[in-house]
Amino acid sequence: MLPPVSALSTSTNLSTRDTSSEAAILYTGYPSNHRIKHKLCTLMHQIHTGHAPQYLADSVQLVVESSRRPCLRSADTADYIKRRTRTTFGERCFSHAGPAAWNSLPDSIKLTTDTNRFRNLSKTHLFHLAFISAPGQFVIRAL
Repeated sequence: MLPPVSALSTSTNLSTRDTSSEAAILYTGYPSNHRIKHKLCTLMHQIHTGHAPQYLADSVQLVVESSRRPCLRSADTADYIKRRTRTTFGERCFSHAGPAAWNSLPDSIKLTTDTNRFRNLSKTHLFHLAFISAPGQFVIRAL
């Protein structure tokens, strides 16, 4: 849980007019949507390695396990099937958001078996997406 902007503004150069997303970037290091994506990818990695609770593992399905796609090239990957949704509200459920976040990772990160190594690689990848590949999108003031 993030502290309020007013609490951060006393210890940093944030003004009271700054948004909470700017405070979140300053407090945690990267934007909230990337923090959520990192958490989803970590849960998907636990599912992929067999360390997740069974109810989470039952909510997603590997492309390889699908009876409709046995001969496709995508059957050779570590991708998961995204469930179809009719609304944007449905895109927030784990059975859709988890595979969407996992499938967006590079294969070199997805094939990592060590959890700590996976967390470091995925966090670095998301950091590069947030700040290096999209310069100027997020502005952080100097402390």
